[in-house]
Amino acid sequence: MKNKYKFPFDFNVCVAYLPRFDETVEGPRSNYSCSVLGIPENSKHKEEAWRFIRYYVEECSNYIAASGNLPTYLPAYNDEMVNIFCEGSGLDVEYGKKFFDGDVKLTTNKIIGPCGAQYMQIGKEEIEQYFNGEKTLEETLDNIERRVNEELAKQ
Repeated sequence: MKNKYKFPFDFNVCVAYLPRFDETVEGPRSNYSCSVLGIPENSKHKEEAWRFIRYYVEECSNYIAASGNLPTYLPAYNDEMVNIFCEGSGLDVEYGKKFFDGDVKLTTNKIIGPCGAQYMQIGKEEIEQYFNGEKTLEETLDNIERRVNEELAKQ
């Protein structure tokens, strides 16, 4: 959202929690992707690498937020960080606070279970046609349901 030079846009950005099937699903829900900092097993400087990672995570949260990435160090979350995260992104601070909401339950962004990869592929194919204007939303949802049910019937 922050790299408007490379990805220009002129619309407001908003954030919403994922919908829940019913009230038995704890909410609010969202999914995230993350980057990982790791230390190779054969590293000659494991202690130094660990000290750097700890410093980066604990002390550089505002720097991480300024880059448009979500810091993972929860004790650093405050209004200043939210403002830094939103600055220059087109994201209103009230929406930005949703990224820092400690009550949000995380959920996977991948379908798991039997034929999970096929279900993901079906969704990708059908949604692409919707976004290209080739199908209506109703047609898209109907096709996803039909095709997934066909896969389930094969099990």
